[in-house]
Formats: sequence, C-alpha cells, structure tokens
Amino acid sequence: MNKLQLIRENLKRNIGSEIVIKSNRGRKQKSVTKGVLEQTYQSIFVVRTKHDLNDKILSFTYADVFTKNIEIIFNDVKKVSNQ
Repeated sequence: MNKLQLIRENLKRNIGSEIVIKSNRGRKQKSVTKGVLEQTYQSIFVVRTKHDLNDKILSFTYADVFTKNIEIIFNDVKKVSNQ
C-alpha cells in the first residue's frame, strides 16, 4: 500500500467521527474547522460542518493530508498524517 492508500484507509475506519481540520490557506493564514467525517471516496473525503443554523459540506483530497496542507485531529486526539 502506498501512503495515500494508508491515509484513505485510516479515514475510512473513522467515518462518523468528530474531527478538527487545520488548514493552511497561504500567506501564513490558517483556518480551523470542526465537523463530522461523512464519507470517503476514491480521491476525496467529505466533512459535514455545522455553521450557525446551516450544515456545510466540505471536501478534501488525501493529497492535502499527504502534503500537509491540512491536518486532521480526531476528538480522541489521534492525528492522521502521511506516516
């Protein structure tokens, strides 16, 4: 298995878990998003967030995790990384 497949499998095992996503938005800008890991697909995974009264669906690629553009932290404090 390559590293992207390992990341995908790790996320797949945690569908339904609450997660925090820290992302680099460029030029020293960072954002933190809390949500629930909804589903994993071939190239992306989907996170549902609660924003005020509306649900918002965000998608990310496994390459985002691999290249450290985003960091995923589960509520039980285990990190998903490219290791």
